[in-house]
Amino acid sequence: MPIGAIHISGYACHMEDFWLNEAAYNNAAWCNAIAASHGISANWNESAWLCEHLMPPLYPNIVTLRSGALIEDHIDTIGPHLPSGWAIKDSYSELELEGKGFALAFEAQWYWRLPNQHLTEVESPGFQVKTVRTTSELKRWVAAWGEADGIFNSSLLENNSIELIYVERDGVVVSGLATNQSGYSVGISNAFGPLEDVLCCIASVAGRHPMKGIVGYDGKAEVAALSKFGFKEIGNLRIWLRD
Repeated sequence: MPIGAIHISGYACHMEDFWLNEAAYNNAAWCNAIAASHGISANWNESAWLCEHLMPPLYPNIVTLRSGALIEDHIDTIGPHLPSGWAIKDSYSELELEGKGFALAFEAQWYWRLPNQHLTEVESPGFQVKTVRTTSELKRWVAAWGEADGIFNSSLLENNSIELIYVERDGVVVSGLATNQSGYSVGISNAFGPLEDVLCCIASVAGRHPMKGIVGYDGKAEVAALSKFGFKEIGNLRIWLRD
């Protein structure tokens, strides 16, 4: 098998392409978990994850799942049910939606880290990385994250594929992130706090899920920082907002 290829379920594919697809699917699974925690139904097909109902703030209604996805019909189907401002996650940064009622909100980079790698570069923090278990802990985590209200609720804690983890000092939540499992991956998102503490959370994720790759997305500066700890940029994505 050539270097840079991985054998999965009886066929070989390029490693970066495989993990890019894994990252896109994992993020769609995260969006689906958020939707389900609010009692919102969604649909999947080979090309995209789709939700025709209003999603919580910061979450899209369409996530493309493969390169070359054709979603014009999905836009026509979903659009009439939604107010302006709904979003499409263009997972492969290839949709041309300017002039079609959408504006580019931002661009970001997917990243990945192979399974069976511990973050040996991260110093032992001398404190425990904790998992949100109760509604009161969830409220503290959300307050420390501080991005938006009304997204995370206690129903999310009933999903066994989800973990919200955090670092606490002197009774104060100082950093944390969200994780979700799907396929061969565990995704990380919604990270907050100092980099050294976030890295301790990521090291905890690697230790909890040694057989899964770690995937996610962020800005170039953040991905560059993570590259020092074995993460690799594997592709670009874009977020489009309906005018």
